[in-house]
Amino acid sequence: MINVRNIRTYFNKKSKKYHTKSISFPWCLIRKFEKNIIFSFLGNVRNLKIADVGSGSGYYSKIIIKKKPKEIYAIDNSAEMLNQIKEKKIKKIKQNSEELIINKKFDKLICAGLLEFNTNPLKTLKNINKISKKKAILVLLCPKNNFFGKLYRKFYLNNNIKIKLFSTLEIKKLLKKSNWNILKKDEFLLSMIFKLRKNG
Repeated sequence: MINVRNIRTYFNKKSKKYHTKSISFPWCLIRKFEKNIIFSFLGNVRNLKIADVGSGSGYYSKIIIKKKPKEIYAIDNSAEMLNQIKEKKIKKIKQNSEELIINKKFDKLICAGLLEFNTNPLKTLKNINKISKKKAILVLLCPKNNFFGKLYRKFYLNNNIKIKLFSTLEIKKLLKKSNWNILKKDEFLLSMIFKLRKNG
């Protein structure tokens, strides 16, 4: 069972150095490949409303804001993580993705490295769907249940945090139930990355 309190405590504690570590070796190599795929799938964001769900310290939000979106919202359950985002044009919302209520609709969304920490990934995907415009694009990144994914899971187990790993079949079932259609899929080491369109 995923312990939400342990996760929040861990990320609050790590928040001040989290961004620096994420762009340091060896994580920077993984992030570089993931980033290239994510932004290839996300496409043009200029003058669009964008949401970064599970933003953490804003790694992707900070890149997106340079591409001149109409609005960019960083959404995360950790206040300390959100405090690391200093860019005034990035709007911050502290909310749990499984209880997400925002009176906004977005053109494009990112959810990268969040589902594995959810007690109910389906609920998160449904909530993201609710804040998406008709035919919105969602770029989803989640860890595979393979050798590299198991190393990733072991890292968090050593910090008293249990995370989920996913098979392609499991993700496809979740996406179907949450009304997302797969347009593209790519993989890199432990990561599966999907370009999705909201059905309807």
